[in-house]
Amino acid sequence: MNDRAIFLLGAETPQVLYCIDSLRCSGFDLVCVGQGSVFYSSFNKYVRRNIKLGIGSATLHTEKFLTCLSEYKTALIYPLNEHYLEMLIADHSAFPENAAVIMPDPVSVSLVSDKANFIELCRELNVPTLPSCRLTAHTTIECLQRNGISFPVILKPNRGSGARGFKIVKSENEFSQEDIGSYRDYHVQKYVSKSEQYKYSASCHNGKVINSVVLHKIRYFPVSGGSCTYGDMIDNREISDMCAKVIENVNWSGVIDFDLISDSDDSLYPIEINPRLPACSKYTKCVGVDLVQDIFAEFVGVREAGIIGKKSDSVHFITLDFARAIYLLSKGSFDGLKNFLISLNANTEKVDYYSNFPSSICVAILVQISKMLDIKFLRKKFSNRPQK
Repeated sequence: MNDRAIFLLGAETPQVLYCIDSLRCSGFDLVCVGQGSVFYSSFNKYVRRNIKLGIGSATLHTEKFLTCLSEYKTALIYPLNEHYLEMLIADHSAFPENAAVIMPDPVSVSLVSDKANFIELCRELNVPTLPSCRLTAHTTIECLQRNGISFPVILKPNRGSGARGFKIVKSENEFSQEDIGSYRDYHVQKYVSKSEQYKYSASCHNGKVINSVVLHKIRYFPVSGGSCTYGDMIDNREISDMCAKVIENVNWSGVIDFDLISDSDDSLYPIEINPRLPACSKYTKCVGVDLVQDIFAEFVGVREAGIIGKKSDSVHFITLDFARAIYLLSKGSFDGLKNFLISLNANTEKVDYYSNFPSSICVAILVQISKMLDIKFLRKKFSNRPQK
């Protein structure tokens, strides 16, 4: 046991595997913290300990977590998703002196995590945006027209990840029948039915980009536009430039992840920011970029790149793509299974397989099975009921 440890918050997310692979030779113990019945970090030889929080826990100040924290002379705490980031913003001032929290500035997090705020910031910076406006009880069709918003439109919660709570409204008549006043903290945006989706991920320090990668998302789960299950690496200067402009304005430090779309005219629009590592973050290794190593270099030093190296122009999230195939089979379509098998045999970077701990793929399958058997998770993931 070392006297130094890195606490990774979000052991139930695939990002934790990326972090373990990047930090396994750092000289720090790795302690993974999460919620759920099975973790991606379970049975991993490089993980000193897994700490399970109660389902729905809103604080890290549990006896088990604080006791483990006190066992180390130095403890670095790193959140892997918004849930743990919000926990740290609420709790970090109460941690003991041996603990250091590695996260972006809370003010910057608050600004970019709110989708409506982010869109308004893009407009101030002359970054292209889809026509949109905040949704209030007084929003009328005339208000939409004044903001250049034509139907169909999409009602989106200002906070939250994925497509949860989205509602597509196809016509003026349908909009008039909606109880608009019941939508709390929403905005309304022009809906692009046939769009290409992209992801830009970067490591940053004081508003400057250290490394960045662009991914063209080909398949998703849920199929309507969720997490990327298969994608291609691309070079796109337009995407890089517009994202760098936002990063500089908010003086971002840490990892940041942009979601963008293009319409039928191939015009590009940022639609939201995730202030964290993306679930498919291993795609950065296709081009020799390790975002976690960039962020932790100040604390653990610069290390050799390990397994990093250009191996493929495509990335495949095996277990999530398999879940997509099963879902489509339940709907009577074999397309998902066909896509899965073709990608499985192709020369792609496998998001949930790591040569340094091959059992990761088996554990990832267990995680997906446990989620598919969790009624609360399924309702949250697929019901897509508007947050009223």
